[in-house]
Amino acid sequence: MTTLTITRAYTTQYADPIRCKPGEVLTLTGRVDAWEGNADWVWLWAIAPDGREGWLPADVVEAPGPMHVGAARAHRDYDARELTVLVGEKVELLETAGGWHLCRAADGRTGWVPVSHTGDES
Repeated sequence: MTTLTITRAYTTQYADPIRCKPGEVLTLTGRVDAWEGNADWVWLWAIAPDGREGWLPADVVEAPGPMHVGAARAHRDYDARELTVLVGEKVELLETAGGWHLCRAADGRTGWVPVSHTGDES
């Protein structure tokens, strides 16, 4: 198990984030972002079948078209829920994608925290 220490507090930004399951068809809007200017951390704005909208890592969907517009099928589970954390808090690292860590807090809550808000690994 890898444990991270929170070095900068983070507060959840979206109350009802986008989520999807493998095989679901999402609508890509064409909005694209390279998180923190890193060309390897590409995020796409999408609309899920249930109407939720939000950013998701480009690798969640199967080869989106060159303009990142239109229908794209999800090939893995994804939930954009973020995690509110405080400086000094210890969290368990579950996954890393696009400049974010999926973490589990000591109380069992899970969610995403920006990589820039975490420190040493143990």
